[in-house]
Amino acid sequence: MGQDITIYLTKAEESLRTAESEFANGRYNSCANRCYYSCLQAAIAALLREGIRPRGQWGHAFVHGQCVGVLLNQRHLYDAELRRVLAEHQTLRDKAD
Repeated sequence: MGQDITIYLTKAEESLRTAESEFANGRYNSCANRCYYSCLQAAIAALLREGIRPRGQWGHAFVHGQCVGVLLNQRHLYDAELRRVLAEHQTLRDKAD
């Protein structure tokens, strides 16, 4: 499982670097998309760290629901401000698409 965490954190970092590049080059829709995926990939790593896995694929709703419901509300592992992060980034990504 540790390898999976590293893989998702690496993906999150790459997505963030890509978002920074896209922003610097004025490609704001692409930047919003990469920001969202960076958050999503980091959230997956956090879920894996806590032993939480989906039965199938990592769906967006599953990741958001488990992060908010389990990691924030039940286990209080992260700042409550993070409740909105994935939802807000998904809204920006959807507007960019």
